[in-house]
Amino acid sequence: MKKLTTLLSHLSFESMGFKVKLKSDTMKNITTLLSVLVLTASSWQANAQCTFGSSWGTADAPASYGLTSTLTTCSFGNEYSTATNCVSGVGYEVTYTGGTGNYITIFDNTNTPVAWGLSPLTFTATYSGTYYSQGNLDAACGAESVCHTTLWEYVAPVPSCPDPSALTATGITTTTADLSWTDPTGSSWDIELGAAGFTPTGTPTSVSVTNPYNVTGLTASTPYDYYVRADCGANGTSTWVGPYSFTTVCGSFSLPWSEGFDNGGAIPTCWTMGGGEPWLFNTGGPNHVGNNATLSGSSLTNGFYAVVDASGTDAPATLTSPFIDISSLTVPQLAFFEISDNEGNDNSQLDVEVWDGAAWNLVGTYNTNTVGWEKKEITLAALTFTGPAQVRFTFSEVINPGDFYDDIAIDDVTFEETPTCPSPTTLTATNITTVSADLGWTDPSASLWDIELGAAGFTPTGTPTAFGVTTNPYNVSGLTANTPYDYYVRADCGAGGRSAWVGPYSFSTLCNTASLTYTQDFSTWPIPCWDLTGGTQTWGDNGSGIAEASFWGWPNPNDAIMTSEAINISVDARVRFDWSHSYSASYPLDSLNVEVKVLPAGTWVSIWGKGGANLESNDGAGNTTPGSMVTETIILAPGTYTGNDIQIRFVANSG
Repeated sequence: MKKLTTLLSHLSFESMGFKVKLKSDTMKNITTLLSVLVLTASSWQANAQCTFGSSWGTADAPASYGLTSTLTTCSFGNEYSTATNCVSGVGYEVTYTGGTGNYITIFDNTNTPVAWGLSPLTFTATYSGTYYSQGNLDAACGAESVCHTTLWEYVAPVPSCPDPSALTATGITTTTADLSWTDPTGSSWDIELGAAGFTPTGTPTSVSVTNPYNVTGLTASTPYDYYVRADCGANGTSTWVGPYSFTTVCGSFSLPWSEGFDNGGAIPTCWTMGGGEPWLFNTGGPNHVGNNATLSGSSLTNGFYAVVDASGTDAPATLTSPFIDISSLTVPQLAFFEISDNEGNDNSQLDVEVWDGAAWNLVGTYNTNTVGWEKKEITLAALTFTGPAQVRFTFSEVINPGDFYDDIAIDDVTFEETPTCPSPTTLTATNITTVSADLGWTDPSASLWDIELGAAGFTPTGTPTAFGVTTNPYNVSGLTANTPYDYYVRADCGAGGRSAWVGPYSFSTLCNTASLTYTQDFSTWPIPCWDLTGGTQTWGDNGSGIAEASFWGWPNPNDAIMTSEAINISVDARVRFDWSHSYSASYPLDSLNVEVKVLPAGTWVSIWGKGGANLESNDGAGNTTPGSMVTETIILAPGTYTGNDIQIRFVANSG
């Protein structure tokens, strides 16, 4: 520093320029100082190149002139991004934006700096392969914890006929589309168009077109690809660019038409959905479709179905059909199958709307349990159709927005002629005994019906087993105990003819009353003659001859009820059973109760129960595994139970 001060004492400024007056004995000092200056500059330049930091983001370098690649949209200062497949001799412009810093260093594949400076920074690759670009706050290589975007653009060499870019398709109809692209230098282009996935031949399907280009003669609801190249006249043609894919708009479907959602788990062609959660297309599940994912009854196709996984406030969810030309129908009717089961909680809701060519019309609202799959038929006689029809299904949880139990499903949607004799709906079987049952249905128009009944799974013949039935419900007798049955029913509308058969509805007769001594070892599942459907959850088999109420997998509060067949207590008797449970302070309301009912019309009375800390077997039971079991024995009060038929049930509550 002393030498610098001394030297500056020999500088002077004059009006016509800058001169340095030197004494001969100071030349050595100048030389020394210049040497220091060179070293200082060299040292500053090395710092400005910045050292190799940490990695964030990778992408291929742009492959042709005018194209841009995004290596990352959120790298911090002192993080580098990787550009693969760079080409020797190509010039790239690198842009680093975001935050306040925009200093760039380019490294080669040996981590050596090859270019550096403020963004945008241009450099030329000297080999083909990988380069790295690193952003920093400034030339001092400062870091900044703010998201930055790194872009690489192919800027050199400029081709004699640049490729088009940014292909798109707009204004798409059933038979036409406007194809366009970006090309600031061209004025004429060639196009090759074909079905999606076609192998391009290099022979244009349309030559010397304008931009945009309106292509016609397409087929509705069909996916297409197209390629484009520029025609630069004397400078030749560019390379082909593409494919760009688009799909023409759906047209109207003709009758007969139905949708069974059998599209491999994907939304069917020309259907659309929207809203807070998606419709699913399943052959099983989710957990709360039907009764805990068990679907009873049948639809027409019995394969895939459309369903919403109820998730509280995410609904509503809409599912909209394509346009259907129903002009051939005299009195149109919408028909579909629905299954809904609240499993003891609140129902979800399904609203059904039909488009009449001018407006949406609410034609049905469903928010009660179905009996398995139920066919819904909605006459559309009150609507005036001015064009093709659509149907829109809206799933929501308006009854209890926080609920998630009723996953409503639909299947086999169709538009059809309203029958002159509508089919019965909502088949049931009640008051079931060992030898009889009351068969019922809903039918507001007919007063005569035919029934065909047989063993479960029988093939219906169309010949009634009960003809001209005048009562609804109808009591069928002469059945066999502990036997599953199916039945079908049709309406007889007299001059209006007969409806289609509907069904099957399945039911099982009760078991004969068991006698003492009675033993159930839970080795056969489902347990013959026992009812496992009484609670919000279900007792199950743990695989070793033990009935299990798996609290571990249940939300709280929930219960499972397991009810025995009828047992005749001919003499004074006692009940003995084994149980096991591991108490947890996290679930203090877990309980197990044993109840008995005198048949046929008695009430359930508790004869044993434990809960909370008392429901602890202290025998090594785990969350999902039993211990060595605790044996309980309860004497049945002779004056209450001896000489009667009873049932016993086990009620497990998860708290």
